[in-house]
Amino acid sequence: MQIKHIAALLVLPFTVGIAETSSFATEIGRDRGISVEPRPSAIRLQPISKPQYTASFALVIGIDNYTKGWPKLHNAVKDAELIAGEMARRGFKVTLRLNPNSQQLKQAFEKFYATKGADPKARLFVWYAGHGHTLKGEGYLVPADAPVPDWAERRLVDFKLKALNMRRFGEYVRLSSSKHSFTVFDSCFGGAVFGATSGHTPIARLEGTPPPIGQFLTAGTRHQKVADDGGFRRLFIRALKGQAPADRNHDGFLTSGELGSFMSERYAEITKGRQTPNATTGGATTFAFRLLPPKPLHIVAVKPVDVWTYDKGSFERIIFDWPKKVAYRLERKNDHTRLTFEAPAKLKISPLQDNKLRNIADASFYRSASKTILTLDIPSDRYVHDFVTDNQIVLDVVNPQITETRQNPVQLASYPVPQPQPQIVTRSQTRSLPDIFTSTARILQSLQPRPQYKVVPRVRYREVHIIRKHSRWQSKRRHQERRFRRHQRR
Repeated sequence: MQIKHIAALLVLPFTVGIAETSSFATEIGRDRGISVEPRPSAIRLQPISKPQYTASFALVIGIDNYTKGWPKLHNAVKDAELIAGEMARRGFKVTLRLNPNSQQLKQAFEKFYATKGADPKARLFVWYAGHGHTLKGEGYLVPADAPVPDWAERRLVDFKLKALNMRRFGEYVRLSSSKHSFTVFDSCFGGAVFGATSGHTPIARLEGTPPPIGQFLTAGTRHQKVADDGGFRRLFIRALKGQAPADRNHDGFLTSGELGSFMSERYAEITKGRQTPNATTGGATTFAFRLLPPKPLHIVAVKPVDVWTYDKGSFERIIFDWPKKVAYRLERKNDHTRLTFEAPAKLKISPLQDNKLRNIADASFYRSASKTILTLDIPSDRYVHDFVTDNQIVLDVVNPQITETRQNPVQLASYPVPQPQPQIVTRSQTRSLPDIFTSTARILQSLQPRPQYKVVPRVRYREVHIIRKHSRWQSKRRHQERRFRRHQRR
């Protein structure tokens, strides 16, 4: 299984702890790369008034296809596309960059923070998913064309030129005048990678450096390894949609502090402590998402309302309440009978096990956003027949082995079955029953085998007269012969 390691890629301006490694094997094989030291006062859960943003912009980056030796990832691009879609649904103007090279990655960050962040009241959101690396205490974001650094001087220099140093990333962030910035780092590594040594002390912020700005959420801490399965992204989107209890003060807004606190606690429970997201905040204001109310679901009751057993188990009838707007179909395959309701909303089906049906061994349900499937385990030798009444679906199951031993065996036609008038309706007009019989007879007649005739091609010939030129002696001879014949006739 592809394993990813979530790196917290924050440095000097953002209160960062950067880990040193003792060997190249440790950096590539086990080192977490970069970690964040959260401050106790970072998370704010106070209720806020309705945020006023003049505009909302999002930069989403995902890198899977690494070409210079880095392990290829499987979910970074997919996560980026889903995050971009969620941000667009929330009104953000999204810039999506997939598998950027070194120049494209640096230009994307610089242009985004310089142009979109020119307005102090603009809201900026950044999502990065890809490889991260730590080299001699410096954190790097790894673009698609960056080589794997080793102790060879040339490759080491090439890596530093291609990768994006986190100090440079901090310079890009400070190009922005916006006070509403939120950055999420989901930086993946292939294989089991571990964090830096626990005894390392974070580097202090230099004197004269601007204070931390914006809010940051990292997908993990040091000493952790995480499966590359998109679980962090799924929980993040669920929190934004209000499907998870992330809004602790119930004010209708999900702040970065609430989101970071929820992600840290809930995802640690999901992964059983293998991964704990971290949140850091800074700046004078708070970044917040508005919780969109979920779309109302039209719940339709489709449940068995009656089970009728006839002749001591030889005949069973199951009746379902059926809304006419819901299409359904019945399929049989071996011992399984599948009843599929193609419903636009969720369907409620009561379990059939409580009814203790004799001809149905088990029943299972599968629900999705567009359909509900009821699978009945019915032996293949049973007869199954379904029909529709006014507001009901009737499903009859007959055991032929039992019915044959009865004096009055139950037949499938022994109960009233509504038979609608068979008609074939075309796009322009309806056809009556005699017309249908005539058409059917014509079709059957056309399907009868026809005698096969061998087709012999007829060749026509044309008479051709050939005029030949004779020599003089031949003409003279013919003339003599004609004279001789005339003389004899006399």
